[in-house]
Amino acid sequence: MTAQLTNDVSGMTFDMLINGQLVSGSRTLDVIDPATAQVFASCACASEAQLEQAIAAAKAAFPGWAATPIEQRKAIMLQMADAVDAEADTLARLLTCEQGKPLPCLKNNRLAPDYFPAMVNPLMRVVGAAIGIGARRQNAQ
Repeated sequence: MTAQLTNDVSGMTFDMLINGQLVSGSRTLDVIDPATAQVFASCACASEAQLEQAIAAAKAAFPGWAATPIEQRKAIMLQMADAVDAEADTLARLLTCEQGKPLPCLKNNRLAPDYFPAMVNPLMRVVGAAIGIGARRQNAQ
């Protein structure tokens, strides 16, 4: 079963993404809330063969990603930020259960809107300079 993020995070099951496909692991691991010592979810655990498949898929995907124009990569990263932000409340609940932190600590710590642009802008400047785009400033927002 694939995790569908909702406000209730108990009972979730998480699969792995290998070569663009959601797959079950060779076994599952219980995810325990350290604050309650209760299992609240389960996640897939990769076999050695699945690990090798994931590594091979990543290696095969890299040339296409590297050939993708920098502006398109930037747009993809910012779309990821939007997707994370759209589920920020659920992700905060999930991380609270996983880490045992109080929910307000995570809800006040915005996940993607600050993180992804903070990573994308410096990357864009470094890559842009390396490929001769020049020193023009790239704004992620």
